[in-house]
Amino acid sequence: MYPQGWVHPRIVFPLPDVTVRLRGDYRGHVGTSSSDSSAAPRNGLLKAAIACFVVGVVAVLAIFLTPALTDGSPGLVLYLLTLAWPLGFALAIAFALRSGRRARNGDRT
Repeated sequence: MYPQGWVHPRIVFPLPDVTVRLRGDYRGHVGTSSSDSSAAPRNGLLKAAIACFVVGVVAVLAIFLTPALTDGSPGLVLYLLTLAWPLGFALAIAFALRSGRRARNGDRT
């Protein structure tokens, strides 16, 4: 079919690595073991942040709904509960910074 000395043109694709890993982590060793107590996620700060944030948002909604639903004005307690909104936001930022630092320090070992 081709003249003598000519080579059939063909396209060669590299084959992907199809190694099957039955156990272990696909990302490899990241420097922490399962027995390390610092590797366990600490979500207490995140839960507190979410709780404060939700309480603050509900208090703000209650402040706007109180005059619409009743003839009275919102009480001081509702105004004080709205301070939970920025507190929850600050706690969420603190959680993000702490978890980011912990992940970065785990990669260096």
